[in-house]
Amino acid sequence: MCLHTLFSAWGAPSPEERAAKTDAAIGPIFYYSDPNAPDPIEGCIQGREAFSDYIAQFTAMMRGQYFADLAEDRLLRVIGFSGMGEPD
Repeated sequence: MCLHTLFSAWGAPSPEERAAKTDAAIGPIFYYSDPNAPDPIEGCIQGREAFSDYIAQFTAMMRGQYFADLAEDRLLRVIGFSGMGEPD
């Protein structure tokens, strides 16, 4: 559920709504990486702010595959990959 909450922040119209959704989803230590991000985003407060700034560039949820590490129903690490893999 927290991954869905985090990705719903991608389309949030205001910085406050993005921050609220991000805060509801991430843990105290957060790490995010995907092929479109110039560098990994990590840290507690700085990580949330950097993630919010990064997703403000987009108006819809990102597409691709994501892997996440959770602790106590909060995201600790999210790694994204472009595409959906090779078809069988």
